[in-house]
Amino acid sequence: MENMGFTTSPSLFTPAATQNDGFVPITDPKTVPAFLNKLYNMVSDSSSSHLIRWSDSGNSFIVTKPDDFSREVLPRFFKHGNFTSFVRQLNMYGFHKVPHLQQGVLIAGDNTPDYWEFANDLFKKNKPELLCFLKRKTGKESSDEKESMDVKMLLNELSTIKQQQLNITEELKNLQRDNQLLWSESIAARERHMKQEEMINKIVRFLGQMFANDRSSSILPKSKKRHLMIQANDLLNTNKNIPQSSSDKVMELPEDKISNMDFKISQTKNDIQGINEDIDILETNLQDLTDSLGLNEDCKFDENFLDGGFLTLVRTSNLQSMGDVKMERDFSVETDATISLCDKKLLAGNPSEALESLFSLEKQTRLAGDAFSTGKLLVKIITVNQQLSDWKAVNDNLLLLSKKRGQLKQAITVMVQKAVSMVDQTPNMSIKLDLINTLRSVTEGKIFVEVERARLTKMLSGLKEQEGNLKEATEILHELQIETFGSMDKREKVDFILEQMRLGLAIKDFVETQVISKKISSKFLQEDENEDLKLRFYHLMIQIGLHDNSYLDICKYYQQIYQCKSIKEDSMKYTDTLRHVSMFVALAPFSNEQVDLLHHIYLDKNLNNLPIYKELLKCLSTTELLRWVVVQDAFAQEKQTLAAFSGVEGQKRWNDLKDRIVEHNIRVINSHYECISFKRFVQLLELNADEAEEAFSKMVVAKTIQAKMDRPLGIINFRLARKKEEVLNEWSTKLKLTT
Repeated sequence: MENMGFTTSPSLFTPAATQNDGFVPITDPKTVPAFLNKLYNMVSDSSSSHLIRWSDSGNSFIVTKPDDFSREVLPRFFKHGNFTSFVRQLNMYGFHKVPHLQQGVLIAGDNTPDYWEFANDLFKKNKPELLCFLKRKTGKESSDEKESMDVKMLLNELSTIKQQQLNITEELKNLQRDNQLLWSESIAARERHMKQEEMINKIVRFLGQMFANDRSSSILPKSKKRHLMIQANDLLNTNKNIPQSSSDKVMELPEDKISNMDFKISQTKNDIQGINEDIDILETNLQDLTDSLGLNEDCKFDENFLDGGFLTLVRTSNLQSMGDVKMERDFSVETDATISLCDKKLLAGNPSEALESLFSLEKQTRLAGDAFSTGKLLVKIITVNQQLSDWKAVNDNLLLLSKKRGQLKQAITVMVQKAVSMVDQTPNMSIKLDLINTLRSVTEGKIFVEVERARLTKMLSGLKEQEGNLKEATEILHELQIETFGSMDKREKVDFILEQMRLGLAIKDFVETQVISKKISSKFLQEDENEDLKLRFYHLMIQIGLHDNSYLDICKYYQQIYQCKSIKEDSMKYTDTLRHVSMFVALAPFSNEQVDLLHHIYLDKNLNNLPIYKELLKCLSTTELLRWVVVQDAFAQEKQTLAAFSGVEGQKRWNDLKDRIVEHNIRVINSHYECISFKRFVQLLELNADEAEEAFSKMVVAKTIQAKMDRPLGIINFRLARKKEEVLNEWSTKLKLTT
């Protein structure tokens, strides 16, 4: 009899099985599925215990080497050797796989144990009577049990992951300790190196003084002794007792001792070279370790573990942060001396030696945390390159010095500021562009030189604009989020934003320009000292308004210009601005705000100097018909002088003015008539029938007026807007009359 692809084998209750194989009989074999009989036989068979056996606890069984098991054991009990089918049948009877720590998701290797362990609460060693309670899963029950099993497996896997994470945490702590030890060794070696260098420098200075004193004399006999003045503290770390006189501390050194000292000096130099090599190896190993861990020099582990056992790394600022590096020594005197010596070597025609001395001292000042001296040295280095007209060296040294390990922010800032001042001193455009691009690379991502980067970007944008590449110039300048620069002065910020707006308008990107304009506060522009920025801003806003035909906004912008002190002092500009204010308020579509602004402008006393504009505003503010022919004749000359009416767009605005006059006349007719013939309506508007009907329809659609036209009768009915209550009351009255 077959069951899910598995064939029945001899029963567990045969005498041979009981006597020879040592199997435990089951009381009621009819209630136990055939698959479980075979499985119990298989697990209890001692001849195949090397491939399938009970676990030590007897609550599960283990399959080792699945390939060998499928080939040797499965065919003895079933008609196949498919391990996957065997596992699927186990799942159908509620068996689940027991996960092991070595098989966790965080460990992947070839040495992972190749065995499977399965368990079921009713499948236990020496308890065959429980098998009758094992049932095969079907339908919903199977899916529910499967979900329960999946949850258990997930919980087991999570516990495994937690354990693995704890192991990783321990390993990372060990690496941290190693990291600290390496840093300690590196610092100690660096200190030894500095002491050795200091000793060598003092010995060299001593020998230089000695040979300088003897340069004027001829070669002395070997027996001749040289008298040298040496202070007691000039020779450090020497164990020899040097005899000195009590009066002037004079030491006598014969020639043989001098040669002996030369040998010791060379030997000390070799020792220092070995120390330098050891330091380089230590720094390389340390860098590899920090890179592999994703840490900086000052890296801390958060001891508070997150829920689930996951590790959190807390990175602290590195040696470049402001104020984090404590100055260990002041190199001001040595810096001034080295810079003075550098100038002398430059005059003597030895620029390479001059630069070498600057680089050597720069390393010492940087490691000692002397930001002021380091900044002076960096500035001197790039200044020397500039004096030599070696602009390539300027660019290379800017990149090199800014990326030095542990370079100080204050020093970088001073160097960048000096380099920015060199941009205008470059001999040609190619060198200028290279220097600007180099400085932008140096300042990228460094918030402490964000102002200098912004200025460089503005320079680069200006150069691109001069080349005629407006789009690229705009994109370069729009990259700056200048409003977030806390260290920049407000005036300079607004100047940058205005430049962004100007370039945006130059490429006709009106939407982006409108967005950028929101970054400028109107309160800031109202201050007297910012009047120049205010004028620039509102002139740019007028261009946006002209593009959008936002006549009311343009009127407000001209009003802001009209209120500026410099405009009031210039009568021509003052009059011209007032003309634009009056014309654009007349061009603006009818609204409550437009009416209020029109009355406010009409009351301006300075409008008496512009009688035709005053008369136009007066007619628009009263309920009297205004003839377009009269307006056209009155403003014929003004049309030629107003910039708003120039070009193709200017003609369109002239037509808009005519529409405003027609709309005003329709509103006047609406206020005087309840019913009017269409013929009379056309005569009053001084338009042809099509134009009058079009103007009338637009105002009805816009709900500026409420009216109906009876085309067959040629009558227009004007009626006032009624409240909802009035309409309902009228409807109720009529309903009662019908009943």
